[in-house]
Amino acid sequence: MITRIDNNTFDVFKNIQLKELSFQCKIRYVEPGALIPFQSIESLDISNNFYVRLSYLLQLLNGLMDRNVTSINFYNNFRTVPAADVLLASQFAMIGAVCLKEIDLTRHRIISIQSGGISLMKHKNCLEKLILKENSIWGDRIVIEIAKLVNLRWLDISNQATLHVKTKVNKNKICLRRLDMTDTNYSSDRLTIAFQLPRNLQYIDVSYFGVRSSGLVNLNFTNAGKLDFLNLAGNKFKDCLGHFHGLSHLQTLDISDFNCSELDLKMISFMPYLKTLISRRTHLNVGLQNDVNASVIAYKYRITLHFWYLHIRRKYRLYTALEGDSKEYKHNAFVAYCNEDEEWVCGSLVNYLEKKNGLALCLHTTEILQLGSSLWIIL
Repeated sequence: MITRIDNNTFDVFKNIQLKELSFQCKIRYVEPGALIPFQSIESLDISNNFYVRLSYLLQLLNGLMDRNVTSINFYNNFRTVPAADVLLASQFAMIGAVCLKEIDLTRHRIISIQSGGISLMKHKNCLEKLILKENSIWGDRIVIEIAKLVNLRWLDISNQATLHVKTKVNKNKICLRRLDMTDTNYSSDRLTIAFQLPRNLQYIDVSYFGVRSSGLVNLNFTNAGKLDFLNLAGNKFKDCLGHFHGLSHLQTLDISDFNCSELDLKMISFMPYLKTLISRRTHLNVGLQNDVNASVIAYKYRITLHFWYLHIRRKYRLYTALEGDSKEYKHNAFVAYCNEDEEWVCGSLVNYLEKKNGLALCLHTTEILQLGSSLWIIL
């Protein structure tokens, strides 16, 4: 089991044109020049090691300096509890020491990334996909600096939890990092936060970001001309009366797991090209504000009204017996399916509907064959 990666660990690979390198061990120590022998590496996967901080692991990129690399996966390499990790600007800038397209920095207990790291990146224009989910990055100016990654197309900063980190001064004291980006607001009836996005960004995931007990503020996005997917699921806002501006080309919005007491549907009316609204497990009391003319409301909110019509119809659909029909039926439903789906129907579907929900299904492989009639006649 490898626990150290020294500068001479991979010397034997100097003359081998290795394209991919992947290992999951219990690494605790790395040296900056360890990856120098890999002259042709395109994909690097060092994940699930649990014991090495990302701030140390990023040193390995010194050995790949100025090379073209497609992807680096540093997923889940530091899960020591209750410790946390802080990335200095010089450490985060190592991502840009390589002409790198994609990097995954999920689950490293990062609580802060010092500002200035992106500015120091030599090859920041190479990066197209950045994943920082499942950390604890709250309100750092790194969120503002991301706009400098001009070719970034995919950004995932979802599932930012509040870390409980015990201090050395007082063992009983717990420090909680909370979201604070008020330095970007400007005058408005409701607080407005301005976000400058990378101009080529197409997908952004800020779901389950940890926002609770506060109202949805006005969000003003700039450089969002190519953004077509925004995931805001799981953020427990007290109310959803804020508006989104600058999302003129957004096509998909996910607001699943919202639990707002009020929703201003003008939020959606600012998205003229919205095609898909995803809202699973959502509890909303909807009020249309400042609109009197019914035809204007119907047209202005046509996408949203159609969505809620389908959502409510599905949620509250009830089946009643036909008038005058006192006949008791043996089955609740007949299931028609092709032979290719037989394994799933007779397994998962039957288990779910019959065993878990107490329904009786009529399947042509059992009931119909026992009756000796043709499937066509029964249909």
